Amino acid sequence: MKDPLHEALKRALSICGGTRPLCARLGVGAAKLQAWLDGEVIPAAQLTKVIEILLNDYDAWRAQDRRSEPRHRVRAAKRAPAGIV
Repeated sequence: MKDPLHEALKRALSICGGTRPLCARLGVGAAKLQAWLDGEVIPAAQLTKVIEILLNDYDAWRAQDRRSEPRHRVRAAKRAPAGIV
């Protein structure tokens, strides 16, 4: 199973556009970032910044959403159990 914290870090890396911009936003060096990507525990202060990056990206995405109402999930019709006509 994938570790959600490290997946969030990878997503933040993608959002920021690379190692240098993410390191600048987190206030760490490239070696430390690589250590976190390799599985080292991410400190709470930097994890909070990663989450802020993800939330800001989500907010920007939502601002571009042009739907007037949220999507509604369409439920499939219930089927009769097998053997019943």
